[in-house]
Amino acid sequence: MKYISFLSIIFLLWGVIVSCEKIEEEPAINLGYEKNVRVADPEEATDEDKAVIQAQKDEYTTNAK
Repeated sequence: MKYISFLSIIFLLWGVIVSCEKIEEEPAINLGYEKNVRVADPEEATDEDKAVIQAQKDEYTTNAK
């Protein structure tokens, strides 16, 4: 019985040691993203858009009370 217990402990330790492998480091972050990304210029909201937004704000204000 001691022999089986000893072997099971040895196999358990062997399994833990074998399963731990070295993890490769993550690649370096691209530090040039500020220069490579272009964002479109914002567009002015039309009167129609402003009316819709105001209606949503009014509805929220009414229902939030």
